[in-house]
Amino acid sequence: MVDGKRVPQTVRRQRTSLLTRFGVISFLLLAALGAVLVAQILLPVNARSRATAEERARIVLAGSLLQPDDLGQGFLPIPADRLEALTAGFGPLAVPADFQRLKVWNREHWIVYSDDRRQAGRWFPPDPPLTRALAGTPSAIVTDLQTAENLVDADLSGTKASIYLPIRFDAAGRPTEDPAAEVVGALEIYIDYNHIK
Repeated sequence: MVDGKRVPQTVRRQRTSLLTRFGVISFLLLAALGAVLVAQILLPVNARSRATAEERARIVLAGSLLQPDDLGQGFLPIPADRLEALTAGFGPLAVPADFQRLKVWNREHWIVYSDDRRQAGRWFPPDPPLTRALAGTPSAIVTDLQTAENLVDADLSGTKASIYLPIRFDAAGRPTEDPAAEVVGALEIYIDYNHIK
């Protein structure tokens, strides 16, 4: 104290040691390197997984017994005998254990066919992947089945790849990938993500 006034004490700043600075800089460089490796290695693996899943879904669609009338009935359900024929056609195509659900959507967002009979004839508002497929672009997402549409999929667990393909028919009524053909619906398949990643 000088003349009744308090004199502030100077605070001595400790300098960080050279070892501490080296450690912090090394950590930041390693973190940046790790981020680059993740972007370069893991992201292409996910893209390859998606491509593999989409190719498998294309095989299922190409070999199916779907006909244009199956998707052109609006909200009317497919007749029982036609459902049996579709089940017989899809069954051998979806044999692998990692295929866990199959749905066929029409343009009005009705599930016209599913390997889970409880879902056929139900309507849901479209989610972005379904919207893209109905616009003609294949789509794939990784999902944990938490949407309203998936409430009946409680028997499935774990992470799934949900693949959406546009459905088009050629002049003979066979599924085609011709982008000039009109999109009349979408095929959705769930595949166990652990089998494709």
